[in-house]
Amino acid sequence: MEALKPHHYAKLFNPTYLKFVRLALINYPFLVKNLFIANCHPLLEKGIGLVKTVMPKKIVDRMIILSNPKDLEKYMPKECLPEDYGGSERSLVSFRRSWEEFLLDQKDLYEELDRCKPSGSVPDEFKVYEDEYGADGSFRKLNID
Repeated sequence: MEALKPHHYAKLFNPTYLKFVRLALINYPFLVKNLFIANCHPLLEKGIGLVKTVMPKKIVDRMIILSNPKDLEKYMPKECLPEDYGGSERSLVSFRRSWEEFLLDQKDLYEELDRCKPSGSVPDEFKVYEDEYGADGSFRKLNID
């Protein structure tokens, strides 16, 4: 984190990224009880403050920034925390490896899903995003008065 400079954060928190955050919040299918951000760099904290401006108040109230990862023990039992954060669960590296193995085992499924194409027109509930990401269609001819 020491190598990160302010211009790195400026690239991260650009308008396109903020649109993505809004889109993800609208479409995330699960209830988020709390979002913990541990070991947060002070400059990243300011960036998160910027992102909070486009988030609903309900979600903002659920975001908890912790400067010390050991503070997680105040919010959840040690049995649920990885050993990296003083808990008794497996380490994050071990968890990541097992997740990668799982995804590689599902490779055929993902390749099949990649070959799938939609049929028919776009459902109305997805047309909500037209204003967010520009107009539909092509602009082959431009008339200037």
